[in-house]
Amino acid sequence: MQKAACNPSSLRALAPRCSSRHIVRSFSSSVRRLNVSPLVNEPSKPVMHTSIPGPRSQAAIKELDHVFDTRSLNMLVDYPKCNGNYVVDGDGNTLLDVFAQIASIPIGYNNPALAKVAESPAMVNAIINRPALGNFPSADWAEILQTGILRTAPKGLDQVFTATTGSDANETAYKAAFIWRRTQERNGKDFTQEEIDSAMVNKAPGAPNYSILSFSKGFHGRLFGSLSTTHSKPIHKIDVPAFDWPTAPFPQLKYPLDQYAAENKAEEERCLEEFERIVSTFHNPVVAAVVEPIQSEGGDNHATPFFFQGLRNITKKHNVLLIIDEVQTGVGATGKFWAHEHWNLDSPPDMVTFSKKAQAAGFYYTNKSLRPDKPYRQFNTWMGDPARALLFRGIYNEVERLGLVEQTARVGSYLYSKLEQLAQRYPNEIKNLRGKDRGTFLAWDSPRRDEIIKSAKAKGVNMGGSGDTTIRLRPMLIFQEHHADILLNTLESIFKATGASGYVGGQVLQELSQSHPEYTIAALIRDGEVAKRITSIFSNVRAVVADLDASEIIEEEASKASIILRKSPEAFTFWIQISGASALAAGEVSSPSFEPGSASSQVYDDVDGIAEIRSLVRAHPFRIVDNFLLDVAEKSPSIKTALVLPPIIYGVGEGPINKRSVQILTLAKVALERGKAVTVGKGEARWGNVHVRDIAKLIASLAEAGAKENQDPALWGENGIYLTGAGEKTWLEISQRIGREAYEKGLISTAEVESVYKPEIDTLLPAAVVLFGSNARSNARRGAELLGWAPAKEGLEAEIPRAVAEEAGRR
Repeated sequence: MQKAACNPSSLRALAPRCSSRHIVRSFSSSVRRLNVSPLVNEPSKPVMHTSIPGPRSQAAIKELDHVFDTRSLNMLVDYPKCNGNYVVDGDGNTLLDVFAQIASIPIGYNNPALAKVAESPAMVNAIINRPALGNFPSADWAEILQTGILRTAPKGLDQVFTATTGSDANETAYKAAFIWRRTQERNGKDFTQEEIDSAMVNKAPGAPNYSILSFSKGFHGRLFGSLSTTHSKPIHKIDVPAFDWPTAPFPQLKYPLDQYAAENKAEEERCLEEFERIVSTFHNPVVAAVVEPIQSEGGDNHATPFFFQGLRNITKKHNVLLIIDEVQTGVGATGKFWAHEHWNLDSPPDMVTFSKKAQAAGFYYTNKSLRPDKPYRQFNTWMGDPARALLFRGIYNEVERLGLVEQTARVGSYLYSKLEQLAQRYPNEIKNLRGKDRGTFLAWDSPRRDEIIKSAKAKGVNMGGSGDTTIRLRPMLIFQEHHADILLNTLESIFKATGASGYVGGQVLQELSQSHPEYTIAALIRDGEVAKRITSIFSNVRAVVADLDASEIIEEEASKASIILRKSPEAFTFWIQISGASALAAGEVSSPSFEPGSASSQVYDDVDGIAEIRSLVRAHPFRIVDNFLLDVAEKSPSIKTALVLPPIIYGVGEGPINKRSVQILTLAKVALERGKAVTVGKGEARWGNVHVRDIAKLIASLAEAGAKENQDPALWGENGIYLTGAGEKTWLEISQRIGREAYEKGLISTAEVESVYKPEIDTLLPAAVVLFGSNARSNARRGAELLGWAPAKEGLEAEIPRAVAEEAGRR
């Protein structure tokens, strides 16, 4: 056996050794009991010194931008200081990394076992004398493959073609499929002269009109061929010609899976039926289908084993190859070494591509006819990298030694159960939680995804997103339960709503207590200490310490309240919902042609245009609470609803806890950190603005109307939508004022405003496109005409110097 393993001429001889991989795994859990761990000197928790990017990182990024495009930069990393699950940026901020370089760090930063591999003579030789593998492989290349890459081969596959990247692996797999099909059709004959001549001018039959089928929302890379099978985001594809290849629907499942089993099966059956129809009828015959076990970049979309088993059966029936793209899912993250092992296929895929956590790339196969019958048909100078292959061997040795696949399954189960509990407490924050029994390969949808990711980073946890609203977790295989607890605690601290202790809620509490001391107010507050502070200030406030998921407590309190606002003796209830003017931006933000920072002439009117505002909210079901309120208004006439849509809120609040707003302070903070004020794009987009005390007076007026049982249909229900903009400015005007103020105070060196575009702006500002680059223009008439509301506080201009001074004081 050892003799065969060292024989460069025979990779097939390794088949028995490949099967030993499963034997080794069977006792790896006992090895894990020895408490061996790669987490030597790993930090115990995140430590944040500055915002990200901090001053040193900003200077370094500015220098880098002269020679390298930094617009997609997440953070500048000080790699020698990173350790285990923790990444350290250029300012010394230490973050728990649950994104791991887009799922590409397998066993931790600066892993000591891999450091030994890097220092080995074999690695030094592979780096210094990097071979052109197609022509000049090293004498030990077969042994390197057999003891590393091929040792990890999926069951039933014992051959490998090595590549350099995930995109490269997929492209070469596609090429192998095309050559395989044409070789089949020639049935042993040589190329014809017509094929030779036509191939040189990109015409059939030499360049046949065949195709690779892919799936909607799939991602398989950004190279030319792989891009034709990528459908996750338009920005990847715009301006690049594409092959005429078909796209099949990928199942859109409902969650939790056990609650929607019948519907999901019907959806998967529909997709399989359409898949077979396309395979059978597409005008460019389908040679292969490529699919991800979990559609990662497209939003972490899952399907059940039933779907993938169906794909395998259909591809075999129609002589179509099945390529499984395990670039992101492979190497243990799903609780199996290869994600497709969860499916229990009757026969293995034809090819499995890999990269990322493998730190190497290529595709596995077993059918020898997938190896071209002539040299140079699958060929490039490098054809992979022995240095990366050696590293993968070291990675696999550690994965087996420490039982990391089993550990990932265990930790993933723990993390999923805790996320389920969070989702129950914060159903508006965690939607469609998915990845049960798929290790730590977990994800959920969040209406404010970008804001949460940015807030988590500020608290020392680095997460990632995908699709339109998905938060995805991609921790390393050494991620443990105590790391999960840090992540969970960070998420909950972000999710916690502030209510009466918050900026607007606190001001409303102050307004109601001051203007109506006869009211007894029940305030829902999560934190017991905060509750004590509030009740010590307001004698007419009774604190109810509970979370928003405490439905029984909330129902009990609602049943006792005179206003909710308000339950009258005639069983009328008054409900006032404070939402946000981002609802007015939903239409343009969802448009593919929307340019963040661009101007709009659309102005919404809450008297003459009330139907238009309702239609806008209805057209965007992700605004769940707003739509639910409209449902209540439509179907439950005994409940009198009012929807208040505040724009930019500014001013010093009088509430007991949080006295400041977010948007203006955030712009001031970024200006001081970056050294100049910024705006999204051209900054021509406009939002209305209102002082916090003025918005509180409007809400108090509505409360008073409810207390008086004023059931005027113009005040409530379908008509009860209140716009509240008292002034209006472009974001550029706001940033210019911030820049001037900071410059005049000597805080920055220029008053110039920098236009920043996607994707960089998303790293600077939370929910940048919506909150700082969209239009929310309004004509606020309903409150004034029906309730006599008259904003009286100073304008936004007066707020900016205070915001700049406050942020400067924090530095």
